[in-house]
Amino acid sequence: MNYLAHAYFSPSEPLLLLGNLSCDIIRPAEKEHLQEGILQGMELHQRIDRYTDSHSGFRRIQECMNSYSLPYAGVLADIVMDHCLASDWSAYSSLSLEEFSINIYGVLRDCIKKELVPGRFGMMAAHLVKENWFVSYSTREGLEMAIERLNYRSSRLIDAAAVMDAFLTNEGEIRSSFTLLMKEMMPLFRHSN
Repeated sequence: MNYLAHAYFSPSEPLLLLGNLSCDIIRPAEKEHLQEGILQGMELHQRIDRYTDSHSGFRRIQECMNSYSLPYAGVLADIVMDHCLASDWSAYSSLSLEEFSINIYGVLRDCIKKELVPGRFGMMAAHLVKENWFVSYSTREGLEMAIERLNYRSSRLIDAAAVMDAFLTNEGEIRSSFTLLMKEMMPLFRHSN
């Protein structure tokens, strides 16, 4: 799961949301100074990831990306799943994607203003809000931009065109695998919408 899905499966309490969203970017040494709510959000993030990573739907999506010998197939699968969630948002939420995004962005802005955002996540969160990542995930162009953003922080070049080809070639199977995963996750993880 990537940022949108983690936000979706997060309670609306700001510190839990912040911990859930920032977990992958926080260094172990930075955890010592974090508030309990942020740490609980990080634990939630890890529970979500453990469940997702062991699910057959996720493994199938990852295999679709691996079939093209792409680096970071697990990360690419996470981003593809955010696209699937955003592009079929109304199946999962009574709020529009825009309303949901505005709510999450407001929490992030407030946390940034209060200097609660741990480590390097502050800069990334500012970009996430400014560039409206959640809504952009709903389009193929937004998916491609999210893939290209990986090149800013990865040591291996990711060919966005090859990733998009892998996605489009396997889109039916990816979407059905994602739907199965979400159907089984929704009763297990509280979501804030």
